[in-house]
Amino acid sequence: MMNRQQIKQRLQTVLDLPGVYKMLDEYGNILYIGKSIALKTRVSSYLAKEIKRGHKIQQMLVRLWDVEVYYTDTELDALLLECKWIKFYRPPYNTALMHTERYGYLIVESSPHYRIRWSKTRPEKALRVIGPLTQPRLSRQAQAFFESQYPFMCCKNKIEECMKNTFGKCEGYCAQDVRAQRLDFIDQALAKESPLPAKLMTQIEGYSEAWEFEKAGTYYEYLRGLNYIRGMYEMLERLESQSLIGRLPIQGTLFYKYYLILNGVIYHICVGMAYEEAEIVEHLRTLTQDKKVRYKVRVLKENIDEVKILYSFIERKMYRIEV
Repeated sequence: MMNRQQIKQRLQTVLDLPGVYKMLDEYGNILYIGKSIALKTRVSSYLAKEIKRGHKIQQMLVRLWDVEVYYTDTELDALLLECKWIKFYRPPYNTALMHTERYGYLIVESSPHYRIRWSKTRPEKALRVIGPLTQPRLSRQAQAFFESQYPFMCCKNKIEECMKNTFGKCEGYCAQDVRAQRLDFIDQALAKESPLPAKLMTQIEGYSEAWEFEKAGTYYEYLRGLNYIRGMYEMLERLESQSLIGRLPIQGTLFYKYYLILNGVIYHICVGMAYEEAEIVEHLRTLTQDKKVRYKVRVLKENIDEVKILYSFIERKMYRIEV
């Protein structure tokens, strides 16, 4: 049973600040890891009897014995720490961020066929690499869309040895003279102003009006997959070409935290007050002049969750200073 009395005593000293909390059983095993911008309010919510909860959370609360809290300077720090600890400890009642081994890449092979395929590892050589991608199902829907437009993408035969091409049963999608068109099609699909999503929506509406709901459903899945990889591609392109200093306030103080972000990762952090900002920014800018620092950071599936968290803060919550 939940040790309510011990948790209530613990809450007397907990502050409403950003941080991460660990839910423990009576043997000290970690049941769940969470984060909050107000730790006391968040942990207290688990003691409220009137709140309706899912079955899994109810099971966890039966085993809950103690809570540990860890304060962070900012909400971003809490999110990154939560992400790191969930991957390391793998608590039984966490669901998100637990299956990074399923992440992968959509790649266009540099073979004569330019075949597109899903891969859990990033190849050293490929014509195009899209990813890392955290949603395998949506990624495979995008793959299915590309294959529906260019059947060459699932072919393994050499055109010189292909009997289907010899007897006119295949148009020879692997022929040299049409390869550029295939890559252009992929590039157009990923482009920011691509007309493909609108065209797919028009097709979906047309099939629906004709009561061809199965086809409409297929194209809807194509659209979902395409929109997903387009969003991921745009995020990675922006981050990997971006260098900036992000500023966030440290709650309950007059201090700010300054993050030097290079190519999608946090390279260095400084803390200071507003009147020190010019000096801090100058210091961080000098770090970028080191040739060892100005390298292209490769975002891999092992750190893509942290990169997504950072991107959301850059776009929505951070005050940005150009490097």
